[in-house]
Amino acid sequence: MKKIDAHLHLVRDLASYKGNGRSNALGNGLVVWDSGFKTRLFPAGWGDDAFRADAARKVMEDHDVAKAVLLQGSLYGFQNYYSWQVAKAAPDRFAPAFSIDPFASEAEKIVKRHVEDLGFRALKLEVSQADYVSLNAPATAETYHVIDEAALSMMQPTAFLINTSRGSQVDEAALLRALKGKRIAGAGLDVFEEEPDFNKEFCQLDNVILTPHAGSATRESRRSVLKEASHNIVSFLVDGVPVNRVN
Repeated sequence: MKKIDAHLHLVRDLASYKGNGRSNALGNGLVVWDSGFKTRLFPAGWGDDAFRADAARKVMEDHDVAKAVLLQGSLYGFQNYYSWQVAKAAPDRFAPAFSIDPFASEAEKIVKRHVEDLGFRALKLEVSQADYVSLNAPATAETYHVIDEAALSMMQPTAFLINTSRGSQVDEAALLRALKGKRIAGAGLDVFEEEPDFNKEFCQLDNVILTPHAGSATRESRRSVLKEASHNIVSFLVDGVPVNRVN
């Protein structure tokens, strides 16, 4: 069965800018930022300082991917127009999303142009603009390590990561490096990759709050749970059907 890649970045010309300064290509997908931080923007062998449509097609064919959603942002140099050109030439293979700084003085005009004039149907807001990044999604193959080295490198140094969903969504090794290097301000973790165990290195940091998968254990939430349970029991006994039936 053919697959769809819901998160593909094309890079016509690598020209990124963020809190770490400008990115400088080192070749083979690697970059070094003005701050000295090094990271990989795309896998080895995919290109030196660009990952364009032709290279993407080959990767898609090798992995039996029928279509890809093109996402862009500051980490890859805002490739909005290139995404539009690629999707216009091959709409059966690529679906573009445009990225925008919501604080831009002409943000409304930019959105209107991309949607009404260029025909974009998807918009991506950057985590680089967020003070808090909160994960609230199920554990699936698509959400596995959605917060990885690349995503963390896009966050502001004053930003906090909050995970109350599932531990598999965060690459904990990459998060530890980001926290130790003060590349983000801190994290609040209620879930972990290897529950019930967890990486004890987090306990040595003063910019992390850890809870044992009990973030919902507030007085208000427990009262609500008891109330809903009682409501379901009464409903079943009176009407034969619980209020919150699953099937």
